[in-house]
Amino acid sequence: MENSRKPLNPWVSMWTKPRATMQQIIDENPDRLVILLAVVAGFSQALDQASVDNRGDHMEVPVIFIMSLVFGPVGGLIGLYLGGFLLSWTGNWIGGVASARFIRSAIAWSNVPIIWAMLLWIPELLLFGEELFTSATPSLEANPILATAMLGFGLIQVTVGVWTLVVFFKCLGQVQGFSAWKAVGNSLLAGLVIIIPVFVVAFAIGLVTG
Repeated sequence: MENSRKPLNPWVSMWTKPRATMQQIIDENPDRLVILLAVVAGFSQALDQASVDNRGDHMEVPVIFIMSLVFGPVGGLIGLYLGGFLLSWTGNWIGGVASARFIRSAIAWSNVPIIWAMLLWIPELLLFGEELFTSATPSLEANPILATAMLGFGLIQVTVGVWTLVVFFKCLGQVQGFSAWKAVGNSLLAGLVIIIPVFVVAFAIGLVTG
């Protein structure tokens, strides 16, 4: 009997069934939309970072969007390919089976919650304007309702960010053939591969210049 199970829509199912969704993507086409997802997620993360860094203190909002649109996708692609390589390499040390290609798919598709969350920028810009990017927030300070709304949006974004991380570990675990907890270890190893050489070089420079 043929399997009549309805295919998952990854734009919806990635929220609640990340492992099954990731497996379906790998089975059908692991390269599907990978570059586009990384580019859009990079843009989103660049905007978020601009808000955290209060770049509106010395930059107009349109310039912030243009800079994010230029440099965000570049960062997204660098993270996609560097992450794919490092996670495949270090994952192999602990029994991972995924190639860099499959891991890039997991990295890209785990950004689905972040991409959905970009819709929040529309009401945020309408409500808060340039104060999304500035350290001074006179309108928010003068209006408790706006301040409460800003807090609410912030909580939603934090929740989405945390869940995106959970989705990523589940997707990485699925393609690597191990648990999400082991995927956390895989990610920590990949981070250490970058951090340790940087620390060693910085320590050596400190000894020489000191």
